[in-house]
Amino acid sequence: MHRPPTLATLAVTALMIMSAGCTTPRSDDPSGGPSDGPSGGHPDGRTEAVRRIELQRLRATLAADLPQLRQILSERLVYCHSSGQCDSSAAYLAKIASGQLKYLSLQPVDMQLSPAGSAMLVRGTVDMNAQSLGQSVIARQTYLAVYEQTHGHWQLCGYQSTRMPTAQPQVH
Repeated sequence: MHRPPTLATLAVTALMIMSAGCTTPRSDDPSGGPSDGPSGGHPDGRTEAVRRIELQRLRATLAADLPQLRQILSERLVYCHSSGQCDSSAAYLAKIASGQLKYLSLQPVDMQLSPAGSAMLVRGTVDMNAQSLGQSVIARQTYLAVYEQTHGHWQLCGYQSTRMPTAQPQVH
């Protein structure tokens, strides 16, 4: 029986991605430590910047806005779908461009952000309606997104989603 990954599994995945070289010190930050760029180094500025970009990513994904997605997605992105299939940035964008993967709605339900060294983690929940290879996919998903700051802007470098179980009727 296949069981979806738990949030602990997702957190371990994020840490593995980060330790595999996903995050790199910014060239304009000689200390190699976390920085919020123009916001003056305050964690709130970093959190709000990534929150804005995450919402931009959802809008660009829904609109199949490939130029916007290319700016948001790192070339090193590992994007793991709730099906368990993982794509590179190029493969994910190709699926969207070809219509193989089409998002009909993406409605954020919850989003929590936290710093992790020089990266930012986004733990979110989204209601999704999509078509994948012509099959309808309607689900509430929880996800973990890892953002890194590269050349002065934040990019998504790791993504893992898990389909949440639907509520089962109570039998009395």
